[in-house]
Amino acid sequence: SKISIIGNDELAELSQSINKMISDIKILLSQKQQLLLDVSHELRSPLARMRLLVEMLPEHKNQARLVDEIVFLEGMISNLLFSDKLSVPYSNLEYSRVKTSHLLSKVLDLVNVSPSKINIDNTVPLEIVWVDETKVVIALRNLIDNALKYGDLKKPVRVELTKTRKSTLLLKIINTGIKIDDDDLKQIFKPFFRSRKNSSRASGFGLGLTICKKIVEAHGGQLRLNSNDSQTTFSIEIPMKKQ
Repeated sequence: SKISIIGNDELAELSQSINKMISDIKILLSQKQQLLLDVSHELRSPLARMRLLVEMLPEHKNQARLVDEIVFLEGMISNLLFSDKLSVPYSNLEYSRVKTSHLLSKVLDLVNVSPSKINIDNTVPLEIVWVDETKVVIALRNLIDNALKYGDLKKPVRVELTKTRKSTLLLKIINTGIKIDDDDLKQIFKPFFRSRKNSSRASGFGLGLTICKKIVEAHGGQLRLNSNDSQTTFSIEIPMKKQ
């Protein structure tokens, strides 16, 4: 916020300098956002063409792997842009009434794995929630992708959906695997953090969980993490109605 200038003394001159600096910072932030938008557009266009060309190729054993890599790159670009947009507090969520079953089906359409890799237990399929559908879908997709990457590849990820007594929606994403270290637990939601133990197993920028946390908290909800020797659970709890 700019400072109101009163009088003509040294404090007034200092206020003018601060206001000039604030104005310059706003211009830089605007230019950065425009650059990100331009770069993302330039990157997405060839990726879209690549995916179309891959789909048109004759059947090949590496065709599915090529599509996976293209989808992964598209996801990284989206995460970078989304992280930047969520870097400042905002309240203009685009709320809509969504059935929990519809929400899950949209997420599963975006997760590029076999249905056998994910077990769904939705005890409230007909419940309606007021959420920004696009943002919540992104958060759930990031969490499920994360669970698939770092869990036991031979065991499916479990997704459980229930309603609490507080009229909130509780969604758990559970994977089987090794315990997350206590040191990692303290930093796991920080931007660009990646555990050294798992850094060689999956690529990425370390933005997915940061974005999830920002989206959930923007809805007035909470994102919690619990990890033990047998499984890791991410729990999202968000209000069923607008806050």
